[in-house]
Amino acid sequence: MSGPPGGRLSEDVSALLREELRRSRAELAATARRAGLATGALTVASVCGGLALLSAHQTALRVLERALPPHCAAAVLTFGYASAAGSLAWYGCDRLRRAGASSRQALRELGGDRA
Repeated sequence: MSGPPGGRLSEDVSALLREELRRSRAELAATARRAGLATGALTVASVCGGLALLSAHQTALRVLERALPPHCAAAVLTFGYASAAGSLAWYGCDRLRRAGASSRQALRELGGDRA
């Protein structure tokens, strides 16, 4: 026997903790690598999506310019984009208002009408 049993237990616990820390670091590093790759993929997907929208805009503009003067074709697209933006903004604000109202109601029900 090499020393008191408490010393041996302390060494075993220290070794176990060091091993667990090593495993945790390796797992964290692997997770960070996967997250980095996922972030890169999402970034590239966003750029590709933006390019696809730009291509669709150019196509729509060229089609409209066959029937309308260029400034009118651009105005039609601008009006369409502005209408879509306004409608989607209104829809989004309405949904947020409703979500806030239901959250307040849920808090009142959970808190016994103290909110």
